[in-house]
Amino acid sequence: MVNLTFMRVLITGGKGLLGNSLLKTSPSNRDIVWTYFKNPPQTNVPNAVYMDLSNEHTIENVFSNFIPDWVIHTAGNGNVDWCEKNKEEAYRINVEGTENIVFACKQYKAKIMYISSNAVFDGNNPPYKETDLATPVNFYGHTKIICEHIVKAFIEDSVIVRPILMYGWDSEGERSNPVTWLIKALREHKTVKMVEDIYVNPLYVDDCAHGIWKIVESGKNGIYNFAGNECMSRYEMALQTAEVWGLDKFLIEPVKNAYFKDIAPRPFNTCYDTTKMEKNLGIKPRSFKEGLLLMKKEME
Repeated sequence: MVNLTFMRVLITGGKGLLGNSLLKTSPSNRDIVWTYFKNPPQTNVPNAVYMDLSNEHTIENVFSNFIPDWVIHTAGNGNVDWCEKNKEEAYRINVEGTENIVFACKQYKAKIMYISSNAVFDGNNPPYKETDLATPVNFYGHTKIICEHIVKAFIEDSVIVRPILMYGWDSEGERSNPVTWLIKALREHKTVKMVEDIYVNPLYVDDCAHGIWKIVESGKNGIYNFAGNECMSRYEMALQTAEVWGLDKFLIEPVKNAYFKDIAPRPFNTCYDTTKMEKNLGIKPRSFKEGLLLMKKEME
């Protein structure tokens, strides 16, 4: 039985966008250790440990020393195009790596929350509920749905969270997200092409983190789709971002997804139905502009 007053939580991939937000928003009654693989943190950063998802010895070392009550598994390779071009390595990192984490959770009797993705859906029948059929259109999505099956098969009271496209401030040295990438490009006065026929309801990363901590606090299990409250195209996202930051929106050119010939297939519309998130967790989805303004406030 997990002690709700004080929990030991292991966060894999603590330097990523979500991992960093989980650390920033964590409740005070949490003893947290987080893992990194590349780009070691500064020496004065507490509770950071090295872990290689494909190396069972490093995983065993972390688990045996910390013995977590909960594991929030955010680590993996989320670059959709890289996964499509490097399927064998993507499978090793995302699927076999998750298997290793799941087996360690089972051995040490830790609850697991697996961070999945909207990429498990084909984009043809939005808005998506947690119970809708998952039929991915790219290899990254396939790795995520395989991992969901592994988690559910081996850990009975597991949690699966499927964040939609997230945005927020990146950790230093980490991959940018669509908002931070766009801000940088427009500040450098670069022309950017944004697709007008791919739709999501973008999610402010701190809202996702708060929702995850609510699940941990409540001890709930099952599948949760996390998203913001507006279904919009990537082009519409770019226009709102430029407006909030006072950047030149005329540098943004709308194009169809078919314009990009060499990228992995994308589902056209994976917007979520957020009813379960709202009712079960009491989370009110935030608008995209509200999230952007929070980012701006945080920067200032």
